Amino acid sequence: MLLFIGTTQYLAAQNIISGHVYSNTDSLAIPFAHVYVKNAQGHMQHTVTNESGAFSFSDITEATTLTINFVGFQHHTQIVLPGNSYAVYLIETHSDEIIIYADRFGKREEEVISMTLLDNKTLVEQTSINSNLNEMLGKTVPGMAVSTESASTYGQGIRGRDMLVLIDGIPQSTPVRSSSRELRSIDVSAIEQIEIVRGTTALYGYGSTGGIVNMVTKRPLYNKDTLQFITSVSGNTALVFANNAYVKSGPMGGRAVQQISGQKKNFFFNVGGSVEHIGKYYDAQGDLIPLDPLGQGGMANTNNYNIQGKSGYHIDSVSSIEGSVNYYSSTQIPGYTAVSGEYGVKKATAYTRGKYPDELGTATRSLNTTLRYRNDAFIKHTALNVLVYFQQSYSRFPYDPASAYFPPYNGNTSAQTFIESKKIGSRIDFKTKTPFIRGNSIQYGLDIISDNTTQQLTDGRVWVPPITQLNLAPFLQMQQTLGKLILRGGMRYETVNLIVSDFNTLATIVPAHFVEGGSLQYNQLLFNAGIRYNIVRWFSPFVSFGQGYATTEVGRELRQTSASKVTDLQPKAQLVNNFEFGWDSRIGKRLIFSAVAFYNTSKYGVTLIGSSFDVQRAPERLYGAEAEATYTLKKWIFQATASYVEGKVDYNNDGAYTDYLLGTRISPPKLTGRISYDVTPKFRVLVQGLYAGKRKRFENQTQSFGMGTVTDYALFDLIINYNIWKGNLSLGINNVLNTFYYPAISQFAATSLYYVAGRGRTASITYTIRY
Repeated sequence: MLLFIGTTQYLAAQNIISGHVYSNTDSLAIPFAHVYVKNAQGHMQHTVTNESGAFSFSDITEATTLTINFVGFQHHTQIVLPGNSYAVYLIETHSDEIIIYADRFGKREEEVISMTLLDNKTLVEQTSINSNLNEMLGKTVPGMAVSTESASTYGQGIRGRDMLVLIDGIPQSTPVRSSSRELRSIDVSAIEQIEIVRGTTALYGYGSTGGIVNMVTKRPLYNKDTLQFITSVSGNTALVFANNAYVKSGPMGGRAVQQISGQKKNFFFNVGGSVEHIGKYYDAQGDLIPLDPLGQGGMANTNNYNIQGKSGYHIDSVSSIEGSVNYYSSTQIPGYTAVSGEYGVKKATAYTRGKYPDELGTATRSLNTTLRYRNDAFIKHTALNVLVYFQQSYSRFPYDPASAYFPPYNGNTSAQTFIESKKIGSRIDFKTKTPFIRGNSIQYGLDIISDNTTQQLTDGRVWVPPITQLNLAPFLQMQQTLGKLILRGGMRYETVNLIVSDFNTLATIVPAHFVEGGSLQYNQLLFNAGIRYNIVRWFSPFVSFGQGYATTEVGRELRQTSASKVTDLQPKAQLVNNFEFGWDSRIGKRLIFSAVAFYNTSKYGVTLIGSSFDVQRAPERLYGAEAEATYTLKKWIFQATASYVEGKVDYNNDGAYTDYLLGTRISPPKLTGRISYDVTPKFRVLVQGLYAGKRKRFENQTQSFGMGTVTDYALFDLIINYNIWKGNLSLGINNVLNTFYYPAISQFAATSLYYVAGRGRTASITYTIRY
């Protein structure tokens, strides 16, 4: 809904409609809101409000439908008359609406699954304290595990299972051999919003057994002959006074962002770039944190770059063509070594050393290119959306001079590994609104992808041979609205063909030998169904069932196989059945609340065990609950989330689920909270907190990797924003109380080398200007 206030000012030009758009919470103008007018004949015009929130249209000769959209606010639709000016006050939705690429999902109040949206306002706030997407999601999204505080998402899934990461609908994940670097594919400055689906759904395949994270890149500003610039600069440093961490070697970092958007007639574009240096991390006691805390790649002491471009052309009022490219690069500066502590007693530390002759820094690179065509009236009652893309990723892992994991080669006793993947694919989506059945819509289409992935060593040896994964997946989804009742259901047929090249294994676990390549084929029909009943505003329940499907990490199984032929291996695919019951509530105008309970099963669950991350397969059952609430009181906004997940496994396959899943899969209970206060229309203060709970499932067992006892900890951040001149000045303090703690993954790893403390207090100052 929208609070609409019309003025009666008569315009000299009878064919002009104009107005301003404001926020109803603080009466501030809303720039860059999308405004549309459409007459009875279907002719549409489109513009974007300027910095003062103003808009105008000419050539209006009759009563016209005015529509205004802006992320984070509710839609407005109103009949307007030529020769008038209007003031519109939008009501904030507090992230209550979701639109996933290709419209496979829609408005939250019409959906039958659990969803979360992080809008641009939230992303900007979080960037003022930390640019790491892993930490942003861990602190804001219910159901997602707490951050690993590294470059890796290993141990940070959704509801204890793997997530599919997308950028504008392009898969970043590599199911046959995951690098766990999917969230390191783009800089946050290039993202407009992040859409998260919690739980499995048959609408997307390609490894989405736990949920979906879709990062939507910045959109061009659709305005007539307009050019807009955004410049942002920031600096940050450790602010730990013990041991003078804030003046030690390399604690300082900074970033600079430049974006340009505009339109000339029907042509539009958006380009941007960012450069960032992340300094060394210090814990709350003022000691240097190992640069690679988990052996998977760290965030500290890195140089990061991102370049993004997007341009397109409005063919007419209902169709457009658009192309985009995004390149991201992150490289860690080597020369530091972790020193083992004593698990549960003494933290691991770091010391400076020289660079080894054959050592390269940990690195992540990603390239995404797209071509998109959209036509909202392709044929009668049917819209078409076509995406063609190319994606390339490269992830290099740390150098370990003491490792004997690989056999000696050319005089060296160690080497670094890297995973490289190239994808070519297409998503084709149709959406038909059947005219003869009111409230009915049908979505159908086809996903096609070819993914070639390999893992090699920097000395030239092959560890995982090139594997080509060919996916072909048609899908059909239907929705029927019957008054307050919403029914959704559909299916997806997943066809997967894995083509493996001949290779020689390395002498790691089994003796080196030749393995004949071959083809592995998988087929699975997936279903989803759900129902929502919008009984009253304060109770809107839903029940749903969805299936997720993924070929397990075949690459891991190949690199240690004792088989002589790939066709002898035949690893089972993972099928996940997910059940949910939840509800959304709106109580008055101030309180929004939602809760969900879930239960999912898998006959061939996947867990990586030991420090070598070997694949273990067994039947699993996972269950849990999530809740989130937002309460608005004048200038105050209170937000909170709660997450709980647990899982058991049947290792003996005898029907008895007596063992708990490892900490690498199951995150401890999590609570988050945010309190913001608008001191003045220009001055805002926000305090947020994260509580990670306890998990002690293996206390009476020998605590090997993943079985460590997790004790609780609480962290708080402070964000202060002040609008000055044409921009915004922000101060962000991460871990403002300088709490000393061990991240959950450092605890459940149960390894002295990875018993690494978390980051101490850091401060960041950012100034952003629009002009």
